[in-house]
Amino acid sequence: MRPVNLLALFGLFLAWATYKIYAGFKTNIAKARKAGYPVLITPIYPLSPLWLTTRHFLLPILTRLLPSRLYASYIFVMTPDWEYHPSPRSHFARLGSDTFLVASWNGLACYTSDAAVIYSVMSRREAFPKDTRQYGILEIFGSN
Repeated sequence: MRPVNLLALFGLFLAWATYKIYAGFKTNIAKARKAGYPVLITPIYPLSPLWLTTRHFLLPILTRLLPSRLYASYIFVMTPDWEYHPSPRSHFARLGSDTFLVASWNGLACYTSDAAVIYSVMSRREAFPKDTRQYGILEIFGSN
């Protein structure tokens, strides 16, 4: 291939990736705001396989290199197992709600400490379907 063709191909890929990220952010932020709870916007979905496999080495690097004003509002949900740290309630108090949503270009998550919200979600299975694609890894133990 000629260098011009490679450059054009790279440009098309870059345009496509930019569009996917923009469209993902727009869609997920709109869905999150529709719920009526506080929304944290993060650059990557905290539960994505890419982040889960690289966070242990990327998180210390990013927090040292970037100024805190770029990540201070959402870094707690990006840290491993933040829900189990000594005072997870302080994050809910800081946001002023017992429930908040995390929106990124590639995912949307809801965190809550309100028993009524948990009961509502768990009792309405049709309104809140599970993402069964994530259960594929468990097939090594047999079908359920």
